[in-house]
Amino acid sequence: MNKVKPSFSVIKIVHDGKPLVAAIDMAYADFSYKDQYPWFLSISIPLNSKERSGLPTSKENKELDIFEDAAEKRVKEISKCVFIGRVTWNGHRELLYYVSDP
Repeated sequence: MNKVKPSFSVIKIVHDGKPLVAAIDMAYADFSYKDQYPWFLSISIPLNSKERSGLPTSKENKELDIFEDAAEKRVKEISKCVFIGRVTWNGHRELLYYVSDP
């Protein structure tokens, strides 16, 4: 399979008056096997500990890292997947994947 080395870009904008931070794998544009991953999976995680801005505290960020690793491991047990990024905004973190099976 054509494995393209991930190349994440961090995007920071203000959306509806709140900061939005996204880390998106821009190399996915050159991924040759997109047709084998026809399903989009989004996992939305409400933040337990957030700043006034709606972004997570540093403690919450560490906890999210652990959760994200466990979530990706579980997704990979169920389906082949390609992680394309995450978006944090307004008290939520969203993990974004393309998967082979729904």
